[in-house]
Amino acid sequence: MRSFPFHLSVFFLYIFTTLFNGGCNSPIEEKDNDYYYQLEEANDSKQKCNLILSDTLKFELGSQISPLMMNGRLYSENDQHYLSFFSNGTQAFNLFPINTDQAKSISIPIEKEGPEGISHVDDFFIQSLDSIFILSGRMNQKMIYLINQSGELRSKWDLNKHLPDKYKEYWFGHESEIGHYRMHFTTEKNELYFYLYKGLMIEMETQATFTQIAFNLENNKTRKFGKLPTEFKEKSFYPMFGMGGIFTSNKIINFYPSLNDLVLYDSDSLKLIKALNLKSKYSNNLVVGAEEIGYDPPLEQERDFLTESDFYTHMLANSTGDYVYRFIKLGQSAKTLDGENRDPLDLNFSVQILDEDLNLILEKDFSDSEAMFFLESFAIDNKLYISYNNPLNPNFSENHRQYYVYEIACE
Repeated sequence: MRSFPFHLSVFFLYIFTTLFNGGCNSPIEEKDNDYYYQLEEANDSKQKCNLILSDTLKFELGSQISPLMMNGRLYSENDQHYLSFFSNGTQAFNLFPINTDQAKSISIPIEKEGPEGISHVDDFFIQSLDSIFILSGRMNQKMIYLINQSGELRSKWDLNKHLPDKYKEYWFGHESEIGHYRMHFTTEKNELYFYLYKGLMIEMETQATFTQIAFNLENNKTRKFGKLPTEFKEKSFYPMFGMGGIFTSNKIINFYPSLNDLVLYDSDSLKLIKALNLKSKYSNNLVVGAEEIGYDPPLEQERDFLTESDFYTHMLANSTGDYVYRFIKLGQSAKTLDGENRDPLDLNFSVQILDEDLNLILEKDFSDSEAMFFLESFAIDNKLYISYNNPLNPNFSENHRQYYVYEIACE
């Protein structure tokens, strides 16, 4: 039996605490982050739809690729879709074709050592097979690399040479293993998007430093954007630390683990369009962390709190943004009926399905379903793929990725 790269007792914190951890330049506007104060109530969509299980998807993995990797990203080329992962075991990007026998899997190795080596991959974005962007940061180091299909280094940017001095001590706010906030690139503007923060997670002041950045790779100019929830001025959300962001064809959508808020930006101007209150109808325990358990609580108390609490942990959309999916992890008792700690992979959840204007089409609760692994999900057209390759599922496989395929059927 293959040994997993982490023990399951540590996996809980890997999911949850990591989830909420994170020249001639045009200077970033130097002023404090401002906040949004008024929320609109989200509307129901005019679409009448159901989410129907229509198929399954299964593909084989190599022997060195973990069946529980969560850094997958969808890449499409000429109507062929691939699910891509970076594997530390193979030190390569691995792309698996979806729903076809015509295409083959692709492996793109990278050098870890040497003058063109990339010592670690925190996040990535595949624009094309010859343009793969890699985000790599340790503490305040912030590097962007560009490689081709052979793994050769095409270019690199040391962001500390291009950001104003204020931001040189900031860290990347990435959570790529969870899909919480993923780097993004747009060809039209030649910009990469990510966010930065400065400080310790347990300090309330840290969350007020969250700064979203659009960095132009051609002229090194930087645009700062984004507004923060007013609650960030009053409460610490530790250990529910972090922010989420997804990018559709013309919009950027922000969300926060312990808030019902959805914040919509225009991807061209980066201006705020609206901020919405959209509560999951299945959520009964969405709370602010530090108010309940204090700063830097004992490990067991933190684990119990995160098990019992609800939080919005994952969003994704299809390529056009017609359908947006928002997942919420639903709290459960920290102990099982026999008094044992609940397995960290025993996850209840629901998913909200929204239209392109963030009107709610429907919400489906999966709490009564067999064990699934919703943190590894993706969407193509009107189909949502949710992994059921969970060790608690009787159909779990160490050598495959396995997904239920749900289809949105509308009247």
